[in-house]
Amino acid sequence: FVVDLDIPDTDRAEVVERLDFFIAKYGVSFLREVLGNALDKAFKAGIEATEPDQKWKDLRDGCDYTDSNGLSQYWEGLRNAETKQSLVAGLVYYWWQRDKASLSTPVGEVKSATDGGKHESPAQKMVTGWNMMAAGVKHLVAFLYANQETYPEWDLSFGYCALENYKPINVLGI
Repeated sequence: FVVDLDIPDTDRAEVVERLDFFIAKYGVSFLREVLGNALDKAFKAGIEATEPDQKWKDLRDGCDYTDSNGLSQYWEGLRNAETKQSLVAGLVYYWWQRDKASLSTPVGEVKSATDGGKHESPAQKMVTGWNMMAAGVKHLVAFLYANQETYPEWDLSFGYCALENYKPINVLGI
């Protein structure tokens, strides 16, 4: 979680533990939803092999491909080692910011007090994280659509659902 998706204090055990919780809660179900159960299972099994097939490395790390219009494109991968960004990172960052916007107390939701600072809305940062993920979903669907023979476990219906469920948002909610 770096640059646009910065989460402070990731050197602290309690922050890492909470972050791992968010990754497990949102990341795992997100990948299953956008890949579909069959491709998600095949990908996990394939990438964990001693020598993963190139198709699994391409899905994870990115690769050049020719899209359905015959144009050369680059798929950034589910996890981009160069940029240290991923589809899941944008989604997790969105939910992290949403969770940190207030504190749950016995009397309701409150904002924590700051010393010498002023609270700002996390809305723009949430939108940034969500939209990075939404753009990645669009690229993922295009990559899988162009490579249906390579990934026969994927079904186009998952692409339609992913594009519908993970549209870009804005701070106005429109």
